[in-house]
Amino acid sequence: MAVAKGVAVLVTKLLVLFLLSEGWLLVSETNWAQTLIDTLTKPGKCLTVTSEIQLSTGEDAVMSLSALNTPSGIRALVGINSSQKAKSNEHFRIFDVPKEGEISFASKHAFFSRTDAETYQRLVRVDGEGRLAVIASGSGLAPTLASEVVVIDVSSLNVRRRIRLPRKEEVADVDISRDGKRVVYCSPGDIYIASTEKEERGPEPITLKWKSSDRPKGSFRSVRFSNNRGLVAVYNLFGRSGAIVLLIDASGAVISRRNVHNGVKAVTGMDTLTLSPTSTLLAVAGADQSVQLFLVGELIKTVKTFKDVHPFQVTKLAFSPLPSSGTTVKLATTSMGNTVVVFYIPVFETEGKWQLRQTSMKLTAFLVVISLVGVVVFAITLQLMFNARAGFGKEQERIEELGHPVKRGLEAAGAAGELMLGETKEVGAGVMEGMLREAVQDVVG
Repeated sequence: MAVAKGVAVLVTKLLVLFLLSEGWLLVSETNWAQTLIDTLTKPGKCLTVTSEIQLSTGEDAVMSLSALNTPSGIRALVGINSSQKAKSNEHFRIFDVPKEGEISFASKHAFFSRTDAETYQRLVRVDGEGRLAVIASGSGLAPTLASEVVVIDVSSLNVRRRIRLPRKEEVADVDISRDGKRVVYCSPGDIYIASTEKEERGPEPITLKWKSSDRPKGSFRSVRFSNNRGLVAVYNLFGRSGAIVLLIDASGAVISRRNVHNGVKAVTGMDTLTLSPTSTLLAVAGADQSVQLFLVGELIKTVKTFKDVHPFQVTKLAFSPLPSSGTTVKLATTSMGNTVVVFYIPVFETEGKWQLRQTSMKLTAFLVVISLVGVVVFAITLQLMFNARAGFGKEQERIEELGHPVKRGLEAAGAAGELMLGETKEVGAGVMEGMLREAVQDVVG
């Protein structure tokens, strides 16, 4: 396990997680290490490793990773299976990442009902206050038992609630609301919402069915809580033929849907960042090594697509928290090629709400039109002044003749304005491409 100074991110060469807005990146690696990486570098510069801890090679590699802030630094919650020789599979590991000093192992625990070596901690998420964590089990490509979802009180390390899927399916993704009151998880076929209250007080999980009659054949890959108590989910189409981003309300109705960009056979990961009560920034990783950004409000809008981000498939992506100061949030991605790429995304705050910093396309087009008109008029004026000083005759006729270029220039400027307004999306993509700067990768390990 390693830590990097800048935006706290924990990495494993498969997983990446931002921990602090200051720029630390914590990474868990498939070669039994965790690494802390400094992302407080200028865009385009290499990231630097500042701390690392080697894990036991007699146990499984890191399979899941999350973290919470503490007064002394960061507490990383990591999924690592015990050795097959161990009597109990203590899969839930805790590491302390101090503000100054080295990463250290704190404790390990077993929370799943089934403790065999085949069951592993596939997923872990923490609520916004760092009070509750939710974990989900996995057992391989052909599960023999239904996955288990466990809600844990982080301070006491007591199990708060235990939920098992109704069928022999694995949990594809899980999330916990910022207030810690609800969890959402998905199997390939359905989405479930449950209370985090103890079993004796909490109601049974609610199954959200995709109620649309035109549901294509496929499976859910990821799900997150979004703005206004809604959900955002990714649905991979059958036969690796594409993917759809869905905005779903509390009843299970699909409010909005947007196809992931052409060429993506499937989505491999997703993360969200709540900008305001009505706006969520969404990032999805494609099997073609791409990363695509969406803005989720009442509808889903495409922001920008980055192609060939990594040399191999993207395995994890994670947003940093909103900045306490500054004007950027960061998006970190990792790949099977042991690479980390950090994106810098410009934002600004107004009236307590964060927004993406985007130039108004209509204003840009208007200014271009005005500039074209000004250039034409200035050129004609200069020409008339030169003619008058040279003493050329028939000035009126020349003015009339020169009037035609003025008219043509105005018509051309108007046409250019229509073209600019008609291609707002393309101009917007160019503006965002210039503003969303990539911090080129550093190979960890």
